Amino acid sequence: MARPENGYWRDGVHIVSNTEALSSTRVRRWSGNKTAWDRRSRIGSAVHNASAILDCNNKTWDDAPREWIEPYDAVSPEVRGFCLAWERCKREEQIVVKLVEHSLFAKVDLSDFATTVDRVGLRRGEPAIIELKTPKAAEPYWGIQLAGQELAVIANLGPPTARPFHYQRWVAQLFATGKYKLIPYSDPQDFVIFRQSLNIAIWNANNYGN
Repeated sequence: MARPENGYWRDGVHIVSNTEALSSTRVRRWSGNKTAWDRRSRIGSAVHNASAILDCNNKTWDDAPREWIEPYDAVSPEVRGFCLAWERCKREEQIVVKLVEHSLFAKVDLSDFATTVDRVGLRRGEPAIIELKTPKAAEPYWGIQLAGQELAVIANLGPPTARPFHYQRWVAQLFATGKYKLIPYSDPQDFVIFRQSLNIAIWNANNYGN
């Protein structure tokens, strides 16, 4: 796992992240009141951390050592349900995880950016980038975020060498009930919007500060 806690830095220089670019240009917007958002954010972070530990160690929630998962269970009982939903998704969708919470630096046009990809692997034998999400309703920006992640993965790892020679982009929308929805994203316009957002975000940072 390599998701930084204090933003992305390289040689003492702050590098704009995927989500920072989308937030600063309002492609990614906050919804709901602050209390609800803070609670959702805490639970989402716990789900990401717990599921990453389990995936890295090839464990499930129910067979992992209790000391591994107790800190996340203490955040909310819902965390277990979300993690079970991801386990079910992997099993039913034949997902093979190869990279977990993998941080990457990349360049688009002349703009540097950074991102952390939740999962890179195979879905039904085809190369896939998968983002784990816990909100009850899908957000419009998810496809744009995934487009930036694919650009970063290709810049660092290269394109897939097997058919279909590109990464499928998916969001695994997880629910506390243990159910999930696997949402595909394939709109080429997502890449255009990501590039525009990144360039505008960096221009704003250079002219007005972070």
